[in-house]
Order: sequence, then C-alpha cells, then structure tokens
Amino acid sequence: MEIKFGADSGAAPAPTQVETTKTQVATPVADVKVESTTTVAAPAGSQMPAQRKFLLGDRLPSFKDCILPRLNIVQSIGNLKDSFLPGEIVFNQATILFTPPQIDPKTGNATRKGTAMITSYVVGIISDRFSEVVKGGFGGLIVDTEEEVRNNGGTLDYKEFELKEKDGMKRFQPITDLLMLVERPETVKDDDIVFNFTIEGKKYALGAWALKGSAYTAVMKRVFNYHRLAGILKGGFPTYGFAIATHLEKFRNGNSAWVPTAVPIGKTSEPVLKFIYEIAGTPA
Repeated sequence: MEIKFGADSGAAPAPTQVETTKTQVATPVADVKVESTTTVAAPAGSQMPAQRKFLLGDRLPSFKDCILPRLNIVQSIGNLKDSFLPGEIVFNQATILFTPPQIDPKTGNATRKGTAMITSYVVGIISDRFSEVVKGGFGGLIVDTEEEVRNNGGTLDYKEFELKEKDGMKRFQPITDLLMLVERPETVKDDDIVFNFTIEGKKYALGAWALKGSAYTAVMKRVFNYHRLAGILKGGFPTYGFAIATHLEKFRNGNSAWVPTAVPIGKTSEPVLKFIYEIAGTPA
C-alpha cells in the first residue's frame, strides 16, 4: 500500500480522498500478489513524508531466509559429544534419530544394540557450495563458487594442495545442503512438536543435512548421485526413499570418523511424493 500526503499550504485541510488505483491478483494461490495505491490528504502543518510504503498480505520466503533444524552426526570431537554418543544422528541438536551398535573390537560382538535405520527422503538440494578443510572439521570459509575458492587462496585439487600447502594454499571441498523429510523413528516420542507433518498416519519432520568430506563422498557421490545417473532416480531424488545409518570408518592417515550410510528402500508413495512436491514447489 502506498500512502501520499499533500503539501502543507497552510490552508484549511481539504476533505480526505481515498482512491484505489491498482489491484492485481495472480495465480496460483501460493503466489497471490496484491498491490494497491491509496492517496490520502494530510492534515495541515503535518511533517509526514511525501510517500510511505507498506507490504501487505503474504510472502513465501526462500530457504535462504529460513533457519532450518539440522541433522548432525555426532563425532568424537565437538560440542555434541558432551550430550550424545559418537555415531548418533541428532535432529536439531536435541532429538536422537539413530544410535549405532557398540561393537567389542576384540570379540566382534555387540555390547550395545543399535536402533533401526532412519527412513528419509531427499526433498531437494538447498545449495551447492565449497567449504575450507580445517583441522578438527569445524570452522573455515564457505564460499559459493570455484572462482571464490581461488580468490581466497584455495584449491579443490588435493595434489595441488600438497604441493603448495607450505606456501599457504588452502584446501576446499564440495558441501551440499539437502532438505530432508525424515520419518519419526519408533524410539522417538510422538508429541506433535518435532515431527509435526502427518502423511498416511505416519509423522515426519523437515530438516537440512550438510554433506561434506567423507559424508559427501559416502552419501552424495556413492549413493544419491550414482543412483541419479544410473537411472534408479530418473524421476528425481524425491522418488525413492533411503534408510540412513552411520558406521565408524578408518582412513589411511590413521584418523577415523563416523560416516553416514544410505540404502535405497523403494519408491516413494504417492501421498509422500505429493507432500514433497508441495513443499518444493514442483509440479507433480
């Protein structure tokens, strides 16, 4: 709405005039846009600005305008280890979605039973960026393009990094933010707060999952991207469901980390797919 005030002439205030000059309604309903212009004469002697604009109605924000709850894998370092077990998948730093079994390295027997794998669906990709590799895995720059990687003295090529690390070159790696739809595990209380979407009698939650480093390789490259190229996901990432868990992986340099595992579990049901398309704004 736009409000215009007349000039201060010192004369007696003129009668108030209200005129609606433009009204436009666009479809579909989710994208309704209403514009109106109203002219109002100001009282004599007022110091009100010549024009003042107001935004009325509704606006659908983008994902960049939202702070989404996140899925995190608890490692042996970082703050989450103080509240959760290493290897657990935690939602919004509060709700445990998955706990891995504890295995006795000497006998190979489980000393703690793990929970069932998480049933999940990839709604879509929120962003593809590049993250600086730092010791401990926390902190570092995050940039949007390969050009920005170069401008910040970095490279995506590990061999180049090895040659120029002594000269101060930084190493970057891809980081993909996924929007995930997660089904409520049996071990999580149904309180309509965390899992607040109901589809076919089951409860779901929406959250972001950042994949980088070993997680990016294990899930994005080996599973999601592979199945997309192989044709299993020819209808797109949301068309198949995946079971998610974690396992402890040891690397050549002697380090180890909890890495996610994703296993395709079958085609997404029509009601779940319809919900995903509505959230993503994609036509079914």
